[in-house]
Amino acid sequence: MSGTTKSSSNHVFLVWLTVFLGWAVTTLDLQIVSFVQGPMAKSLHTSTGTVGDAFFLYAVGLGLGALVLGYFSDRLFGRKRAFMYGIIGTVLMTGLTGLVQDAPQLMVVRFLAGFFSGGEWAMGLAMLSEFAPVKRRSLMLAGTQAGVGVGYGLANVFAQTFGAPTAAGWRVAYLASFAFAAIAYLVRLGLRESPQWARIKEAQESAPGEFKQGLHALFAKKQLGYTLIALIIAFLIGAPQGGWDFNYPAWYAHGGITGHPIPAVSGTTITYAYEIALVVSTVFGGWFMDKVSAKWTLPLVWIAVPFTLLIWLAPFSQGVVPVSLYLFIAGFFRQLGWSVTAAYFVLLFPTRIRGVGMGLAVVAEWSLGYGTSAFWGTNLVTSGNWNTFWLLQVILLALIPIPMVIAGVETRGRKLDFQEDVLEPGATAAVAAPGLLGKGGPRARA
Repeated sequence: MSGTTKSSSNHVFLVWLTVFLGWAVTTLDLQIVSFVQGPMAKSLHTSTGTVGDAFFLYAVGLGLGALVLGYFSDRLFGRKRAFMYGIIGTVLMTGLTGLVQDAPQLMVVRFLAGFFSGGEWAMGLAMLSEFAPVKRRSLMLAGTQAGVGVGYGLANVFAQTFGAPTAAGWRVAYLASFAFAAIAYLVRLGLRESPQWARIKEAQESAPGEFKQGLHALFAKKQLGYTLIALIIAFLIGAPQGGWDFNYPAWYAHGGITGHPIPAVSGTTITYAYEIALVVSTVFGGWFMDKVSAKWTLPLVWIAVPFTLLIWLAPFSQGVVPVSLYLFIAGFFRQLGWSVTAAYFVLLFPTRIRGVGMGLAVVAEWSLGYGTSAFWGTNLVTSGNWNTFWLLQVILLALIPIPMVIAGVETRGRKLDFQEDVLEPGATAAVAAPGLLGKGGPRARA
């Protein structure tokens, strides 16, 4: 291997590592509240429902941040700077969460935490897709989702280590999260700008009339079908997840399946089965998308439906092992939807609008799907309506794969910008590959 090739491979791994750590930071910041919301609500003199509402605002901010930073990453300052702005803001807001004194402060800080996390999330995937080799692209993109499992696990560890039912307990848990996020920032200092974005930016400057960017470009005739399938699937993937993330630990505490010396996290030890499933699932999902099919990954989510029913209806008296197995299998197959989130949507948007496209997908998935789910899920659980909560979970899970089966386009093995005629260096013209919208014709660019 030449020195240049080795250096390039090392940088691809660095980009992957930074996105992986970014997911761990975002998920840790988001998920720790599910373990410490009781003592948090008590120390802030508010209800757990209000704490849940604050994290609904987090999801709203997440969509807006992804859209804003995505837009400017396309038009102005590129992937790297948008990615760095995202992690800096996330680090600061995670630390400030541990210092808030009342519910209004919590609302503001969590909205801003979501804003920066959204930009980091969307730009990380856009950037990695522009570095990753085609043959391993889905594995690398979906593999970043293993950071979700790490984030969940760290949230669990920090909650059980620091989350005593005191104000200091949950605050220290967030300050520990702040320290982890700061380390993730330091890893990013060695990043380079995406060469794919740099080529597009150079071509845009030389022939600005050839490039259509911004939100309006997402709904142009040639792009419309790809945009709609991304937004619909993104919304359906997010629709059950917010309610699940904030409440599934409470289900086991509610059933008394296991205990822990700290009352605030009693019943959460079993959730490690879910966190392990996330890591294993993302690796499998990426491999499946590279080697078998990207389009036919999402229907595997249907396997999660019967095991979600078992989580809901099986008696806790069965014991820890079978209940952990149900949780592992349900988590494994529902996580495949998030593998699609990481490795599929970035391919549906060409480089010139990948940032704003991923931003709009985050709005659909997180602000509209995830955030709304966190709101209704938390309120249903707070009022004791567990049966309604689980029924909605099952129905929404069952809906996720339907649009992909009907209208999805296969992206396995395709190069970036396959849906439009973007020239490679030294080429005279390129032909858009057939896909959801049919065939595109060649057109030379100056």
